[in-house]
Amino acid sequence: MSTDQPDGRLRADADHYRDTAALNTPPPPVTSDPVVAGMSPVEQLLGVLGFAANADDPRDELDSVEGHAERDQAAMTAAEQFSAQDDAAAKQLAGLSQQLPQMISGAVGAVGGAVAGVLLPLGQVPVQLAQGVQQALQSPLTAAGSTDL
Repeated sequence: MSTDQPDGRLRADADHYRDTAALNTPPPPVTSDPVVAGMSPVEQLLGVLGFAANADDPRDELDSVEGHAERDQAAMTAAEQFSAQDDAAAKQLAGLSQQLPQMISGAVGAVGGAVAGVLLPLGQVPVQLAQGVQQALQSPLTAAGSTDL
């Protein structure tokens, strides 16, 4: 990836990754350490230490070559998967852009419903107040009218 773009965005080039993986060279061979030769007890102990240090060199070299092959394979697999994932992400983004107006419409509808739910009881207060006043006025009138009979 490179950030030297004028807009500061990251750019990825899967082909460049494949080319770079192909240029990767195998690790250098593991060379054995020199063994100290001599007749004194210290020199003989150093010689034994040298042989012990060199005993795993063939296995170390094999491990480094196998590790290199695994890393090369992983790099190639990643480059191939990158292209596939990039295409899938582009399709997903295209689908999202088609769904976005529907999602916005649903959100606006939900907000509108919430506002209506809050305002509806407030709109009923004057009606209920008027009905209460009307009933209060009718009760004395009805009572006064019933005593005249």
